[in-house]
Amino acid sequence: MNLLHYLVLEAISSGIPPRKIAEILDLEPHDVETILHLLEEKGLVKRGSGGRYLLAEEGAKALSTWRTSVGNGVSLFRNERPVAQLARWLPLAAMVVGLGVAALALLKFLSRKD
Repeated sequence: MNLLHYLVLEAISSGIPPRKIAEILDLEPHDVETILHLLEEKGLVKRGSGGRYLLAEEGAKALSTWRTSVGNGVSLFRNERPVAQLARWLPLAAMVVGLGVAALALLKFLSRKD
């Protein structure tokens, strides 16, 4: 399962209909339907009355496990001071800035008129 699958499970657990899920996640409605069919095949969601999707028991378990793992991942940073958190990502920041400068230079080069 990927992040999108879990986000759709979260939305279904909140009673959000597929069209609204598509709007929220900036997806095409048919893409959300494809995900829902996959989740249904895995036994994570089921169709209720009126065609609404409901979280199946296995889906509730999977969602609970995912919420716990996400919470544990976030808690890794809770005990660090903000400066320490930033320091972890500082080496990557230089690379991102460098790529941004290179992209701007390339854009300027390609858009020049000779």
